Amino acid sequence: MAVTLRCHEKDHTFRPPGVRDVDLVHGSISSSDPSVATGHEGRVGMGTDGAIAIDAQGIAGTATITYQVVDSNKSVTTITVRVEVKCPPTGTPTHRTPACPACRAAAQKLNKAIDELSKAQERKAGDETLDRLWEKVKKLTKDLDDCENAKCAKG
Repeated sequence: MAVTLRCHEKDHTFRPPGVRDVDLVHGSISSSDPSVATGHEGRVGMGTDGAIAIDAQGIAGTATITYQVVDSNKSVTTITVRVEVKCPPTGTPTHRTPACPACRAAAQKLNKAIDELSKAQERKAGDETLDRLWEKVKKLTKDLDDCENAKCAKG
């Protein structure tokens, strides 16, 4: 079983498929890498269907959350879930100055996008905003690279 979380996602409810009418074994939740993701109890009492809440800790990576549930017959089952946390890249690319005049417009667009990304990082914009801005910077970087390879290399 696996889930993917965004960088700072909190209280993601995980319910293992096919598990019904069980309760969590108190204190059984553990993480292989608590710096990436941790689990904690959500609701308590019978009928939680093995649900826990999982928190991403702001670091990209993979962790395994393991916990136990008990049914009304006192049968204990161990559940393991692989958690992948995806975070946008950190850092900000630097402005570029093209090697030839033919690519200045592409460089201006890229530099403007870099400034937008930098400002969003400073104000700690959400993951979706940062992801969108990184994608824009990557596209414009490729556009400028393509321009320089096609036009500036020829002189």
